[in-house]
Amino acid sequence: MSRKNLKHKKTKNLYSFQTVTNDFCGSLSFRGKKAVQEKVFLKALNSTTNKDIYSSLSSLRGSIQNVRPSIGIKVKKSSRNSQHIPYPLSTMLSNSTAIKWISQSTRKKKGGYFSSNLAKEFNDVNNSRGSSMERKLRHYKLAEEI
Repeated sequence: MSRKNLKHKKTKNLYSFQTVTNDFCGSLSFRGKKAVQEKVFLKALNSTTNKDIYSSLSSLRGSIQNVRPSIGIKVKKSSRNSQHIPYPLSTMLSNSTAIKWISQSTRKKKGGYFSSNLAKEFNDVNNSRGSSMERKLRHYKLAEEI
């Protein structure tokens, strides 16, 4: 039986725990030490909520939902000027952008361990404050100006 005509769709569950863990650990690690970054991520996730893994996953979903942008901005350069062009983002791209913003704002925080800074950033994002939320607001202001 030939399998040439069969097309397998790879559907990725956006909020499965393993997917989110892999995405965060991929954005956190610099030098390929993914196992260490996974431990740091799980430690931060456990310190945000002292309950079971499902409540921590729901708080993580909420923090990604709060930071996730719905509009992207492309920069198009013409002769001497650069134009910013807004465009709608897909859910996968907006999720990866939110994860990237959270990890970058965590890296910018001074003092303490990385896991504690990540836990603080998760709490700040859940309460609609923090540097990643400020970045989202600056992003929307730039899109409105255009």
